[in-house]
Amino acid sequence: DSSPDNSSPDQGLPDQGKPDGPGGAWQAPACKSISGFAGLGFGAKEGTVVTPSKVAFPPGKSFTTGLVALQRPNTLVAMHEDDIYRSVDAGCSWTKLVSVAEKGLTLTAGVGDRAWAWRASTGLLYRIDGAQVTTISAPSQNIMGLGVHPTKADTLRLGAKKGAMHQSTDGGKTWTTLSSGAPTGSVTYHVAFDPADLD
Repeated sequence: DSSPDNSSPDQGLPDQGKPDGPGGAWQAPACKSISGFAGLGFGAKEGTVVTPSKVAFPPGKSFTTGLVALQRPNTLVAMHEDDIYRSVDAGCSWTKLVSVAEKGLTLTAGVGDRAWAWRASTGLLYRIDGAQVTTISAPSQNIMGLGVHPTKADTLRLGAKKGAMHQSTDGGKTWTTLSSGAPTGSVTYHVAFDPADLD
C-alpha cells in the first residue's frame, strides 16, 4: 500500500512550495461543503459559520488525528483513523492516498509538497510527496520526534528513545547517528525541533 523509495537527494520543490512562487498564493476555500472526507469541516467569520462535509461518518467512533498545511499553496494533508488524505483546493475536496499500518500518526509538514507521517514510540515512518506515499525504514523503533530542514526537502532529523538523534540528507534512504543518547538515568518522552533551524 505504499511506493518504493526512488527519490534523489534534496531535489525538493523549493519554487512551487513558496506561497509567492509559481504555485500562487493561498486562497480562501471556495466551497459550501467538503467532499471526500468525513472527519473535517472549516469555519469562517471566526468559527461562527462552519462548512460541513458531505460525507457521512461511519458507525461508531472515528478520529482525525492530524492536519497540516503545506508550503505549496492550497495543499493540506490529513490523517483520519489509518487513512492519509490530501487536498489541493484549500480543503474543499479530499483524495485518500493510502491506508497505513496503524491509527494515530502525527503529521509534520516538509518543504513544498512534502509531508511526513510518523507514530510516536514506534518505527513507523512515511514520506508523502504529492500523491505518493513511501514507507521509510526508520533508524529507531522508538521515534520520539521528527524535525525537517526549512529549505532542504531531503534533510530531516529524528529524535529517538533515550535521547538519540539521527539525521538523513536523502529523504530517509540512509541515516547518520548524530548522538547516541542523553546522560545515563535520563528519560526522553518527546523531542521537539525548531522549525526555523534544526541545529
